[in-house]
Amino acid sequence: MLKDKNEKFIVLFETTTSAMALEKFAKLAKSKGRLIPTPTSIRAGCGFAWCSELEEQDLITKVISDNNLSFEKYIIINI
Repeated sequence: MLKDKNEKFIVLFETTTSAMALEKFAKLAKSKGRLIPTPTSIRAGCGFAWCSELEEQDLITKVISDNNLSFEKYIIINI
């Protein structure tokens, strides 16, 4: 099965503070992802989401776990 090149790993947050905390720790872990406005097709608590390539899914979930960061949910979508 071929992977869709537009598929992204998205982390949704309830608060902007949580989004900014992931941004800080993800950058320290050398993630190439970034904060984006939450896509309009998604309902989430705050207006920001973390977006990265699917290949970074393990890295980002480890960053979240290791730093006890708060998040709403993970999703994979086409952007």
